[in-house]
Amino acid sequence: MNFFQNQEHARSQTKKLVFFYLMAVLLTAFIIAFLLVAGWNEKIYPKDSVFPEAILLNPMFAYIFVGLIVFILICSAFKIIVLAKGGKYIAEMVGAIMVERTTGDPKLKKYINVVEEMALASGTPVPAIYIMEGELSINAFAAGYDIDDAVVAVSRGAIEHLTRDELQGVVAHEFSHILNGDMKLNIKLMGYLFGLSAFVEIGNMLLRSNRRRSFSSNKKGNGAAGIGLIFYVCGLIGMFFAGLIKAAISRQREFLADASAVQFTRNPHGIGGALKKILGLEAGSLITQPRASEIGHLFFGEAVSHFFSFFATHPPLVDRIKAIDQHLLEGMEIGKEQIAKPIEGHAAISSFGPAVDRVGRITQQGVSTAQQLLEKIPSSVIELAHEKEGAQKLCCAFFLDGNSERRKLQAKFFENRLQLWQEISVLQTQLNALGERYRLPLVDLAIPILKNMVPEERTNFLEDCKNLIQADGKLSSREFILYELFWQSLRSNHTFFDKHVAFHELKQKSACILSFLLLLGKTSQTTLIFESVTKDLYGEPLPVATVTTKTLGEITQAFELMRKAPISFKKKFLIACQQIIEGDKRITVLEYEFLRLVSSILLLPLSPLELTEG
Repeated sequence: MNFFQNQEHARSQTKKLVFFYLMAVLLTAFIIAFLLVAGWNEKIYPKDSVFPEAILLNPMFAYIFVGLIVFILICSAFKIIVLAKGGKYIAEMVGAIMVERTTGDPKLKKYINVVEEMALASGTPVPAIYIMEGELSINAFAAGYDIDDAVVAVSRGAIEHLTRDELQGVVAHEFSHILNGDMKLNIKLMGYLFGLSAFVEIGNMLLRSNRRRSFSSNKKGNGAAGIGLIFYVCGLIGMFFAGLIKAAISRQREFLADASAVQFTRNPHGIGGALKKILGLEAGSLITQPRASEIGHLFFGEAVSHFFSFFATHPPLVDRIKAIDQHLLEGMEIGKEQIAKPIEGHAAISSFGPAVDRVGRITQQGVSTAQQLLEKIPSSVIELAHEKEGAQKLCCAFFLDGNSERRKLQAKFFENRLQLWQEISVLQTQLNALGERYRLPLVDLAIPILKNMVPEERTNFLEDCKNLIQADGKLSSREFILYELFWQSLRSNHTFFDKHVAFHELKQKSACILSFLLLLGKTSQTTLIFESVTKDLYGEPLPVATVTTKTLGEITQAFELMRKAPISFKKKFLIACQQIIEGDKRITVLEYEFLRLVSSILLLPLSPLELTEG
């Protein structure tokens, strides 16, 4: 399946999840209400208690049944509100800590490099990078609502035990979840299923509270223990259904992510070697953090042990390794089973299908391109991109004008910060020497650091950028694209539920984006290309809009709507953008940067393209 098919599949999985969830809510409420009323009838009306009719017709049954449904839905709603904090909240919930990009630990530097490399190769924003210190097993997870809210976390055991190729395979697996829409589906699983398991949480809380009170007062427990036990036992019913739903939704996605990791890296020994090390490691992939069970389906490997295998959220390790390459298991003994030599042609890898405009794909060529980019950028510049102040200086330097007169106008805004102005000026000279080809990769490295700024710092940074742009009273295409990229990236606007806009709204607003893009290429056949593209997209040819400062404001508004567009329209619109760009048979850096801006706003990760400088 390609990126767009995976997005549609994730949406169909969400519909399936909602259906299973509602069925589980009804069944859980029914069973608990039935058992509670049966127990009550046994005590009050012992002769009639065995008849289901006596239970179902008891008014208490209806009250309890409806009350339980409302309680479960409220608990789910509460969890959904909490999860709105995004990927960073989920990572910190299980004790993961953010990795400082300036760390001196060589193993963590290797980890950072692999994540940045994979992000540049896929065209996604570099995710926040976390580590689970104290976890000696080999495991990892990706979490977040969208590609611009993503975090990637690995255990200390993964850092210590895995080679670079194996770590790259694990990270590639997690990037597959980012690209395939699995993260949002996984968050929805957490939100919906929390309501079903809330009874167990409340029961545990009451039992712990009673134990502490009994211990401190040296007295026997009171009725709180009995109530807690009832909640706990009733909660096991909800937990049963929640476990089944989680396992049913998650397992097949792991096979797909494994296959994608091999496809991304062209190295089955990377992810295969990581899975083999989990098999041979005493700690395996188990996570000791108490709340790991809440996000068990997010992990690379099985994070919690299950008494019954049908509750497992991941396929057996041996099956996963066989699906990657059965050669990896030759000669190994797993339990009593001796792994046989593979049958010819058996170890086929699943495919995403035909590539669709480079969206959502990581290729070996893309990884190689990312590696070369990172190697050619001076280490001092990369270190700046990894620091909060350095990242701001780096991004401001992109707005400095090459004209000496206009540069003097820009300098006026930094009269009270002369040292900062001098540092930005020196940095701009370095960036000019590198070439504009490296502008976007450096922005990609800096943005995750900028995202960690507090709101006031973000506002001040954007204000500095705006002052540099407005110094000469003009707004160039390069300045607009970069500022829009920063502004869009530093906003937090993910939602739990998908909201789509009407086609006629998209038609009215999005044509101005294509008009702006048309000007970047400067081809002689602008009208013909524009009419052809808009006819394919909207069903009728549209006139080219005159691009003014007002139009640029309309483009920002259009981006707001485009983010909420159906995935089918996003696909068509991105293709339309590419057709306009290719009108002059070449793609410039500026055109690619605008295409990346569009794709990032549409949440369509665009892998690196062959660019023509100039």
